[in-house]
Amino acid sequence: MLAVPPGLWGQSRQVFHEDQEGARFLNQIRLSERWSLIQDVGYRWQTGFRESNLYMLRTAASYTTASDIDLGVAMSYMGYYLTGSVRSGEYRPSQEISKGHRLWGLNLNHRLRLEERWLRTRRDGTQDAQTAFYFRPRYALQLRLLLFRLSQVHPDRRLVLTLGDEVLCQAGGGDAFGFTVRNRFLVSPSLEFSRRFGVSLSFTQQTTPTATPGVFRSSEVLWLMVKHRVDAFHTPSAAHEL
Repeated sequence: MLAVPPGLWGQSRQVFHEDQEGARFLNQIRLSERWSLIQDVGYRWQTGFRESNLYMLRTAASYTTASDIDLGVAMSYMGYYLTGSVRSGEYRPSQEISKGHRLWGLNLNHRLRLEERWLRTRRDGTQDAQTAFYFRPRYALQLRLLLFRLSQVHPDRRLVLTLGDEVLCQAGGGDAFGFTVRNRFLVSPSLEFSRRFGVSLSFTQQTTPTATPGVFRSSEVLWLMVKHRVDAFHTPSAAHEL
């Protein structure tokens, strides 16, 4: 970690930086024009792939309304590592609504997600565990830019850049109740080989307050993501993108 010296105007502000690296695979099965199932698996390291950080499993269902509003529910499980072993696990059901539209010729997407987090942590040297509950609403705004097409014959082969910003509010913690607000910034170039397969490299930066006043933790995360889609029905029209 790297500590940044105190900030301007005489304020005592320390920021500790941590780097994390991960890989994810996302598979979407389109059951019909409106219904989809999504599976998502991932693994993340930290400090230059030297330490395991977490693994994640997620399954979700989504429905697209006639007005192109996406509604979704999901269940996720995360296992968190500490000193080489899994010390805590999290069940995370969520519900979301998202809507894409064009503004001044730009492709924008709004997403509101509600998460209920049940975090179970094992105490040192024992099999006993304590459970804490957190409620986390989060709002994300993303801008999607087409940089250029890779082929005139195959227009779906293209390089796309996604820019995003997300605000995450979290409340809970049981007896140690707390409320935090975080901001997450996203930059993600994506190489799309077709409407059914693509690879992206996503960088996110998030600053989180710690229990110590004036001390913050900044996480820089680099994700390599592979996206795949299967259409379980026949349609002559262009398919809905991931």
